[in-house]
Amino acid sequence: MPVNKRHLDMVYAHMRYSDKGLHGLDHVGQRAEDSVEMSRLLFGADFVDQNCVVLGNVNVNSPLLWDGTMTTAARAYARANQAAVIVPFILGGAMGPVTNAGAIAQSLAETMVGCAITQLERPGAPVIFGNFLSSMSLRSGSPTFGTPEPAIGSMVIGQLARRLGLPLRCAGSFTTSKLPDGQAMQESVMSMLSAVHCGANFILHAAVSSTACWP
Repeated sequence: MPVNKRHLDMVYAHMRYSDKGLHGLDHVGQRAEDSVEMSRLLFGADFVDQNCVVLGNVNVNSPLLWDGTMTTAARAYARANQAAVIVPFILGGAMGPVTNAGAIAQSLAETMVGCAITQLERPGAPVIFGNFLSSMSLRSGSPTFGTPEPAIGSMVIGQLARRLGLPLRCAGSFTTSKLPDGQAMQESVMSMLSAVHCGANFILHAAVSSTACWP
């Protein structure tokens, strides 16, 4: 589909064919604006201004870089009183330290800056404290999922989110296995269990296939 309009078809499909919570587009600022405008057509402009009806997943360019694309999207959602999910994507050894303590400190710093950006745009705008800690294979450079370290890190992030009084987003059922085998079962259970135990309010990828086909 044409790149300049396919995001409109995607959001329209969400609205027409699903009654689940609405996830807008966020990887270009204008597409975030379009997602908000379509929500106003669906729910009414006055209702949208007073209620959160759509959210966007806004990723930090780890380590410690907020680029113009993501800040524009976060501000667009906040300006319309809609929720931005602020999510660092930290792979230990690639975009962050290999130690849990270092990765957690980096994640907290990146997330709090993103949350502050939304509040500078519109004080009181809804915002979700995001979390995506993982490790990587130092042999191949590929992400690894379902390992113990990110699970422990999620527990700490959950405590930090509660201390800040913010709702928490975590990832769900992830595995590095290419097959629906014992490895896939163990890793996806580990990933999902940590999200449940850390008190996540919003789990993204909660019902995906058990295999994450990373190269």
